[in-house]
Amino acid sequence: MDKFHDLSPREKVLILIMLVLFAIVILWFLILSPLSRSYSDAKTERMALQSDLEYVQRALPHLQNSRSSHADQPSFSRSAILKEASFVGAKISRIDAQRNGDLKITIDDTQAIALFKMIEKIDVTYSTHVTAANITRRKGGLISAQISYAMNNAR
Repeated sequence: MDKFHDLSPREKVLILIMLVLFAIVILWFLILSPLSRSYSDAKTERMALQSDLEYVQRALPHLQNSRSSHADQPSFSRSAILKEASFVGAKISRIDAQRNGDLKITIDDTQAIALFKMIEKIDVTYSTHVTAANITRRKGGLISAQISYAMNNAR
């Protein structure tokens, strides 16, 4: 501190200006710039999720109206899931039987539209329904999902 008091008034002003500029630069690089990037990323993610929500909201009335329990519907099985997934381009990595008789499907890195088309096609074609779903959005617009379908054909 004694060295600061020994400086001329001009040097003291220059050092204070330098400290203020240094504080502004640190504030920018450590706080404001990361916040700006996070805000931009969140805004992009929100727009993508909003478009996915709008698609689901448009498809939901069709799904609810298309449910029927006609006896002429094909039976629901693992091969039916694989067929419908390959038809829409969904990438299924696993199909597991659950204790309660449901089938749990794991889908990796698939376009959201392909997943929703597959869900809609299975719901319309087969006498089954989704009992649980966990959908995760990935970078680049891809999603991964775990979906459980009831095997007992009860709605």
